Amino acid sequence: MGNRFFWVILLITLTAVFAPAQPARIALIQLEGAAVQSSEPFLASALAAIDAAGKMRPDLIVLPEAINLGPGLDLTYAEVALDLESEWLQWVSHKAAEYNSYIVFPIIEKRDGKLYNSAPVFGRSGELVGVYRKTHEPRVVIEEQQVTVGNEWPVFDLDIGRVGILICYDTITPEPAQVYGLLDVDLILFPHLIGIKSNGDQFDLRTRARALDACVHLASVGWARPQDAGELGPLSATCWIDYEGRATAQAAKDTADMVILDIDLRQPRITENLGVWGKAEWKKVYWGERRPHLYRILCEDNTEWRSWAPEESF
Repeated sequence: MGNRFFWVILLITLTAVFAPAQPARIALIQLEGAAVQSSEPFLASALAAIDAAGKMRPDLIVLPEAINLGPGLDLTYAEVALDLESEWLQWVSHKAAEYNSYIVFPIIEKRDGKLYNSAPVFGRSGELVGVYRKTHEPRVVIEEQQVTVGNEWPVFDLDIGRVGILICYDTITPEPAQVYGLLDVDLILFPHLIGIKSNGDQFDLRTRARALDACVHLASVGWARPQDAGELGPLSATCWIDYEGRATAQAAKDTADMVILDIDLRQPRITENLGVWGKAEWKKVYWGERRPHLYRILCEDNTEWRSWAPEESF
């Protein structure tokens, strides 16, 4: 009896170890603006969109930047800010547990007397896994909204893979995405509120380059851009970009929509004939070719370039 029990346990263990990995189902939710001057309709539509996505049993649901602000809402950060114990966030927690899904619900957050542009991450049981706080803000936002920038790169070790988050202006420089690449994330989530017609600030190029530079998949999640209706140029605000910088799925440009995809985030990210003959894992080639001692200038404090902002913002 003892030997039989041993072999049963061994068989179960080997099956778990060698069974093919199951792809994760990821839902990227694109919201749209509203002709109102209140954050509540935006928050309510976000919860309704979570319900719609939840019916498809996703492992991860991601929403766009600043749900309680939204495009066209002429209110200040202070007027719309929520703390992490707010009733709206409690609803998000309940829905994460109801659908057994991770949920990333970006908000303007108030905490300890300060304002942040944040992305709380809720776990499958509704628990708060952690919070990413936007690390880069435009000068005008820091000055007018009195927002505080974050100073950390949290990596969320989810059961579907290692995930990092960047919010909107965080992609203004290549380094944040590269930091996450060096932290060995499998996916960068990129909630944003970019609404520039046509190529604008080269949204297509910038977003694809960040995925390519970091050697990771990137999930761009934005708001509907009706001003882009009929435009052939830009990517949709909400799209999936693979580790080689290719957009493989995207939402409609000008209306509320959702992208659902199934992907195994832990599959090796392979490249061919890039610095090597034949196939190799992309991140090993990319990071292996770096010569960090030549890049020290990138680590020097650029005080002469940031004299526009108060020191306490950093």
